[in-house]
Amino acid sequence: MSAQEYIEMGRQADGYWHWRYIRRGEDGVEIALPANLEYGDREQARHSAAAAYPDVPIHAVAPRGRPEEGGPRRGPRRFGRRLTVFLAALLVRRIVRRVLRRLCPPGGGREREQAAARRPARSPAYPSARARRRSRPAPAASRARR
Repeated sequence: MSAQEYIEMGRQADGYWHWRYIRRGEDGVEIALPANLEYGDREQARHSAAAAYPDVPIHAVAPRGRPEEGGPRRGPRRFGRRLTVFLAALLVRRIVRRVLRRLCPPGGGREREQAAARRPARSPAYPSARARRRSRPAPAASRARR
């Protein structure tokens, strides 16, 4: 066999079991393909790895971190709670900023005046749509009714 291949399986700091397929070529390049799932116990992870790569040996590795004995830690739940709190804080911040903008606009209400001053004046060569409607002659049928 020209390349060395094996499955590395171990328990992570979050308490779940993970595995990954590793292939090292003759040139020293390592390819690692991790499993896309997490497993609650060792046998589930071993069965999944053996089903994915049937003829490849499985090597156990030392756990990374200190998982609790007897099952997975609550790491993913803790992350979910933190994410929920963070998103709720962003939502509250956005609502408060909108309310404050409406109650007391920046510049003390002078933005409209400043925007009107920055807007170029309309040229008589290009009248507005309302001015064009007013300046049009009435149709012949409506003149006859008058």
